[in-house]
Amino acid sequence: MEKIIYKNKTVKAFANFLFGLVILFMFASCNEDLTPSLWEDKPKGDTPVISEVSPASIALAGVTTITIKGSNFLTDASKNYVYFGGKQASILSSSSTELVVKAPDVTGDLKLKVGVFGAELFSNEIPYTLEAAVQSIYGFKDFELPYALAVDANNNIFFSLVSDNNGKGIMKLTPDGTLTNFAPKGGETFYNSLKVGPSNKIYGVRNVRAVFEVSEGTAPVAWSATESTLKFVDLDFDSQKNIWTGGTGGKIYRFTSATDKKGFDFAKDITSLRVFNDGVKEYLYVATTSSTEKAVYRMQIVSKDELGTPEKYFDFSANFDILTKSITAITLSQDGDMFLGLNTSETIVVVHPDGTFSSWYPGLIKEPVINFTWDNGNNLYYSRGKITNVGGTITSQQLIIKVNMEKPGAPYYGRN
Repeated sequence: MEKIIYKNKTVKAFANFLFGLVILFMFASCNEDLTPSLWEDKPKGDTPVISEVSPASIALAGVTTITIKGSNFLTDASKNYVYFGGKQASILSSSSTELVVKAPDVTGDLKLKVGVFGAELFSNEIPYTLEAAVQSIYGFKDFELPYALAVDANNNIFFSLVSDNNGKGIMKLTPDGTLTNFAPKGGETFYNSLKVGPSNKIYGVRNVRAVFEVSEGTAPVAWSATESTLKFVDLDFDSQKNIWTGGTGGKIYRFTSATDKKGFDFAKDITSLRVFNDGVKEYLYVATTSSTEKAVYRMQIVSKDELGTPEKYFDFSANFDILTKSITAITLSQDGDMFLGLNTSETIVVVHPDGTFSSWYPGLIKEPVINFTWDNGNNLYYSRGKITNVGGTITSQQLIIKVNMEKPGAPYYGRN
């Protein structure tokens, strides 16, 4: 073979360099296990699409479970991102076509959108409104204390008011926020319970042995029980417009008028009561208290002159510390859920017909309940007790709170 003779050292070095490049290229070409590029390693997901939302356009902030249907979602919940405005929602479950989320605690008219891991773009945006589930309804001053509540068929709210430690009678708050005096003060400082009755009269009790009938603009008229030892703290109407009331002193009373009345022996002290018809029978539910037991009992209202045998409906003592917690109010929804207002930070407990129970809207309702009333829709109102610190300073004002329950209450027979 003829040798190539390089007379110039520079030319020889350049030739050696080219030869090395050729060898390196050949070696690299034989290696099939190439490392993929960073670009090729990036996930390339499809853009998510929202096709349907339920509830469709409005839900309660921090409360409602919302179902989003569409396409290109991921089955791994942690790789889906649902936003209401700038607030991210908690994802409860996920599939490729459906996401179930809890509405975040933010209110307003917002844009709902979905992102998924690997997709460059968010989904289409859906206009969505999140409303407050819990809110105060009137700006009371520090020295104004609302107590018992009632709502009429037109959603006017009636309440017993104390101002500067003096009773101010029964006030009327209209749906547009207008506050007027419905009836002047009688002998009471405040009422423990109020109900709207026939002819839009108000009926109340105030820890004495009488039910008080109040017409607009007039002082209350007493319907008194016979026994002087009785003290009534709550009342309700049955479907026949009879009033049932109880408290301490060993009896439940029925009033149809000032003179048509009857007492029924009941040994336990009552803190609250409510009438409920389950579609088959009508019952009187009573929250009771003693040093050894706190519970809810119920008895059938057979007629105005007969109550059935009391049966224990919910054993509060078996599930709560009765040394620190008490039932201060009781009501029921139309579907039979029972709501207990408590004197502690675990403010409202729901007891289902099957006996299971839980806190209602945990984290959103924090102050003690004085009294319940339901309007003609889905709103439960309660008078919220004030809270003071060890120095006596008010840290939480006594107010009237509106809670959107997302379902209606059981009928109040006095107003219907």
